[in-house]
Amino acid sequence: MGFCPYSKEAEATIIDLIKQNKLDININVKYLVHYSEFGISSPRGPDEIREDIREIVIQEYYPDQFLDYLTLIQTKEPDEALKELKIPAEIIDSKKDEALGILKADYEESEGLGIRRSPTFLWENIYLIPAIEGLKNHEPFDIKKKPAKALKN
Repeated sequence: MGFCPYSKEAEATIIDLIKQNKLDININVKYLVHYSEFGISSPRGPDEIREDIREIVIQEYYPDQFLDYLTLIQTKEPDEALKELKIPAEIIDSKKDEALGILKADYEESEGLGIRRSPTFLWENIYLIPAIEGLKNHEPFDIKKKPAKALKN
């Protein structure tokens, strides 16, 4: 998922909607990986697993900077984004095993829900939505149906 172009596009769209409309939404990104007796793998290889680990650690330990990181890596290398956000690369390395455990849990959750493609959204722990277009039909993303005043906090 860390390098999935469809997921990155969906993240950028969601982040833009959140920022433009000042939405108070808690985003919890999960990662779609493969798991076997040989360990965790990804369709885009070990570099994608490394990016997944980086994102998991930032999401867990620097949650206020997570969306900024996702935005920055749209145009910058991950190491540059870490430096800009003043997140020490050493923290990523020190939390690698914890992040791998989270990737395994994400695998188990996606298997349990039958999720096979990225991006897929679980909205409000109720709706399983297979594309960003479907997410736009749910509040607060369905901004066409809401008056502008309702979007402001």
